[in-house]
Amino acid sequence: MPEIAGPSPKTLARTISTWKLTATISNAYGSILYQFFDPSTQDGIVPLLDNIEIETLKVEYTYQGTKASSFVIDGTLMLGSLPLTLNFTHDSKEWSFDANLAFSQDKPQTTTIGDVAAHIFGPDLDLPDFVANITVTPPSEEAAGLKLSSADSTEPGKKDLLFTAWLNLGIFRFEAIQYRPAQKKDETTKPPAQRMFMLTIEGIKVANLDLIGELPQPFDQLLFLFVQRQEDNTAGLTKAEVDNINERLAAGNTKLQYKNTKKNLKDEDVVIPYGMHFMVLSKDLKGESSVVLDYVFGSGTKKQTLTSSSYSAKRPTAAMFVDEAASDPAGEKAPFEKTIGPVTIRNLGLKVTMGSPSSLSVLMDASVLLGPIGASLLGFKLTLKFGKGFDLQHLPAPEAAIDGLGVSFDRSPIILAGIFKHVLDAYQGAATVSFQPYLFQAAGFYGTITSKTGSKFTSSFVYFILNGPLVTLEFAEIRGVTGGFGYNTSLTYPTAANVTQFPLIDTPSESDPQSALLALTGGTWFFPRQNSFWLAAGVTVIAFEILEVKAVVVIEWDPKIKLGLFGVATASLPAGVTHPFARVQLGIVAAVDFNAGTLKIEGQLTPDSFILDPSCHLTGGFGLFYWFGNSKYAGDFTFTIGGYHRSYRPPSQFPNPPRLGISWSYDSAISIRGEAYFAITPKVCMGGGRLDASLSLGPLYAFFDAYADFLINYKPFHFTADGGLSVGVRFTLDLWICTIHISIELSARLYLEGPPIAGTVHVNFWVFGFDIDFGHKEPRPNIALNIDQFIEQVLQADNSNVAETIADAKSEAPPAHIFSCNQGLIPSSEKDAESDPNTSVWKVRGAVFQFTIGCKFAFKTASVETTDATDHKTYIIEEPEETKKNDIYAKPMCLQSPLSSDVAVSISSMPTGMLITSMEVDVPLWNKAEMLPKSVPAALWGKYNPANDPNNPSNTKPNQNGDLLKTTDGSVALPMSIQITSPVPVLSTDDKLPSFDYKTFFIKDAGDERHFPTTKDAKPTWLPDQDGENLWERVRSQWNGQPKLGEGATEQAVKLWADLSFTQWHVGESGDVSWEKPSELLEAETFDTLFLEAPRMGAATA
Repeated sequence: MPEIAGPSPKTLARTISTWKLTATISNAYGSILYQFFDPSTQDGIVPLLDNIEIETLKVEYTYQGTKASSFVIDGTLMLGSLPLTLNFTHDSKEWSFDANLAFSQDKPQTTTIGDVAAHIFGPDLDLPDFVANITVTPPSEEAAGLKLSSADSTEPGKKDLLFTAWLNLGIFRFEAIQYRPAQKKDETTKPPAQRMFMLTIEGIKVANLDLIGELPQPFDQLLFLFVQRQEDNTAGLTKAEVDNINERLAAGNTKLQYKNTKKNLKDEDVVIPYGMHFMVLSKDLKGESSVVLDYVFGSGTKKQTLTSSSYSAKRPTAAMFVDEAASDPAGEKAPFEKTIGPVTIRNLGLKVTMGSPSSLSVLMDASVLLGPIGASLLGFKLTLKFGKGFDLQHLPAPEAAIDGLGVSFDRSPIILAGIFKHVLDAYQGAATVSFQPYLFQAAGFYGTITSKTGSKFTSSFVYFILNGPLVTLEFAEIRGVTGGFGYNTSLTYPTAANVTQFPLIDTPSESDPQSALLALTGGTWFFPRQNSFWLAAGVTVIAFEILEVKAVVVIEWDPKIKLGLFGVATASLPAGVTHPFARVQLGIVAAVDFNAGTLKIEGQLTPDSFILDPSCHLTGGFGLFYWFGNSKYAGDFTFTIGGYHRSYRPPSQFPNPPRLGISWSYDSAISIRGEAYFAITPKVCMGGGRLDASLSLGPLYAFFDAYADFLINYKPFHFTADGGLSVGVRFTLDLWICTIHISIELSARLYLEGPPIAGTVHVNFWVFGFDIDFGHKEPRPNIALNIDQFIEQVLQADNSNVAETIADAKSEAPPAHIFSCNQGLIPSSEKDAESDPNTSVWKVRGAVFQFTIGCKFAFKTASVETTDATDHKTYIIEEPEETKKNDIYAKPMCLQSPLSSDVAVSISSMPTGMLITSMEVDVPLWNKAEMLPKSVPAALWGKYNPANDPNNPSNTKPNQNGDLLKTTDGSVALPMSIQITSPVPVLSTDDKLPSFDYKTFFIKDAGDERHFPTTKDAKPTWLPDQDGENLWERVRSQWNGQPKLGEGATEQAVKLWADLSFTQWHVGESGDVSWEKPSELLEAETFDTLFLEAPRMGAATA
């Protein structure tokens, strides 16, 4: 508590007009001094001196008459553990507030930066150890001090306050700043005090590197800056605030600096964020410094309020803020060019690692040139590890490290380049070898990956590209190959728009393997994924010297199979000229994902495509998408060239290629633009085009615009179209005293339908218009197909055979049902296995037999009838839930009531004479069957609505049919196939095979002479030939001569064995088995070396 001594003869003296009052204060805080300041500054004193400890104060007032004219306050303030001698004077005109170190040479004072900062900013700081633990011992009274000053504010009658404190230890310098602007009239709350301190750091020690030598500090100066976050402000100091602080700092103080990130900074722009900073400064030739890098790595405030420290118990803390900084913040780099000996630095960065011990790393993108060999130091850094007596005042020796090395050699005609990186648990590498005209590049990755769940797995991939003339054919040349594989790695499939950037297609740079490595490991195309594998192979072909095709095939298991075919085709006409007449480059992507149930085929012209002139651009693309299997869009499809009808909004899963068009701006006077499109969806077919042309010659402007949009129906074929045409001329004549504008425009709207072709043209000329009808104008036909025509359409009958048409014969309709065996098929021959199952007889395993009957006509009910000699059984198949709500309609038949369609499957036994039982067995009921639904086009199986029919005469706007242009209800789910599984096998009760009496063979009396049954002697015909003279020659002559059974006997024997179903021999000239004798082996010189002993022939053969 303050202690004030009252008036006494020693402390109060009176003269004629002067009075003096002396008082003492001890154990207080600086905020108690606010009452000694004038009203213009009192509001800002409390937040600036609130945390300053007062050990003792002596206040001496001087009175002139009855009013105080001046006072002097002397005493001791504490800055950490450093005592400061205060000198605070105030008279009627001005005041001064200064304090300097109470230096004692006999007992030097020591403190830490953490204690000093806490006495200025409060105890809620959370500074890193390499700042808070810095121990300082000022060498003189001028080495430590503080100063409080005021300056006129922009607010009349108010003062801005500035508090500065410093510790000066030579190069190392601590400077604290508190700035409190005056409150403005329109402000409802008092502005907070801005608080910060800086540490000017001594240079980093020289690092000694192998092969390079000494590497000094690469920058001019390193500065640590802490800016305390204020309540209700999470951004930082604005440009205006920094300028105001610098303007009020004395000449000896260090000015605040910031990195300029904008060309035109505004006063309200934040230039120094709150938190802890490391700033890299660079000095120019004039000695003026600028910020190269501002690295922010933490807030510097504690997460929780201090409750146990003695300082907190003695003094309440201010509001606490949450520390939003990560415990291990990421590094940051900025452009920085400097050459030190053989080392060239391109980028410079910093990274702080918090923990025990903490560290500061100087990151550099550096390269070293040693003669013709250049080396890039990847992830090169100098690390300062703090702790054990090391901090920002006492810097440790830097430790050099690199993450990888890139090496290049460039001496024509050879270019060699390579790169290798080791980051955490991963290894990455790439290499390039160029020897004109060949270029080889390879890259790879191997590492241990930790998934989100914490499990670890090994991931790797490798790819290579070889470009150069490899194989020359008559009309083409193979100029390159590519390949790769990935283990526990997933591959992102490209689109038609970015396939030219796909690493397996894009031609790499000859001397930059790092860019290829970044393309692979940057996460755009390849990324780790457990249980995912891929394999790729590709080729580059040049045909007729004008067409270049790059194609890659990719197979991926993820874990289901995905297939991809990606390519880029480039044609340039004529070949080998600087300015070709035309250049067309098309990117193609085809992918099948069996798990997702998608088939996607896309193509798109690249921006490099043109004709006549590079300014005459070609655009456009196509897409064919189909969904099947488990996809939620199963049965849906689309095909488009150049997009869709202008009123159609395609679903997100549909391809949306650009219009197929041409755009030409010639000499800035003539502009021509044309486009076209065609598309088929499950509901409608559409097409159209547009042509725009304009001429601009000074005051004259002319234009021509035309467009057309079609909706097309196939059966019956009919189309409707809307179009427009507009022609106009504008002329502006400036006559100095007036300007004359002349404008003429003629437009027309076209409605067209057919067949027969007919339509209406509405001509609009200024203020009047008229219609022109042309063609055979009749009501639009509304022809509905009959059931036979509809079935023909469903079966897609082929009547295009010209020969049969001329003979007045009808082509055979495709089958209405497709049979396919799912399980249990036993192929009797390779030909039967590959043949049409509808026309072949199956041999199956009855126990696991399962087959599917696919129906081209939808059905609602189905049954399986089982028939044998004595009974007739029927099993009704239950309809799936998802199709019960959908009835069968036929939109081409204009049906508004549902159709009925039934399927009956009959299964009966056929006598074969091969029964193994003597009794008749009933055929079991086949009751394991189910309907399989399928999404089918609504244009074929949907319900007919006259209002949505473009051919309906009542439809006044057939080309703007809202329902047809909707993207929903494009398909309907109906039963389209039946899957039948064989019933459980019936056990036989009457076996023709006699039982095996094992006792007869295994139980015998001991001592029986016949332990085994007596075998019969073989027929003499099958016995081997007896030994004799000239056995070798007899065998060779017999094999080389005619068989005993006559000419052709060997051929008949081989064919006899081939006809047996279990052998599955392939005979003939190109078959596996031949009856021709091996003449080369039967030569005497060869035959004698084939056997160790002469082969034995049968007696019949001999």
